[in-house]
Amino acid sequence: MTFEGDDDLPIGDGGPAEAAHYIKGAVHDLAGLARRHRLDLLAYLLDMAHLEAEERLRLRLRALTSISVSKDRDNRQQPD
Repeated sequence: MTFEGDDDLPIGDGGPAEAAHYIKGAVHDLAGLARRHRLDLLAYLLDMAHLEAEERLRLRLRALTSISVSKDRDNRQQPD
């Protein structure tokens, strides 16, 4: 999964959005493990990392949606 603006990344690196998606899943699982073992502070910190990853993905999606809407609007305004 690559996104606009990720063209300068090395081959095999999906960029910041893919990294955030991976981290989101990993820290979610780790937070569950920490809670099962009553490692409350670790669970809390991992939950915060999960929220941060979600926020990064949400902001990325908003930016991509904004770019797409802007391009669509520009294309409709250009005469044929």
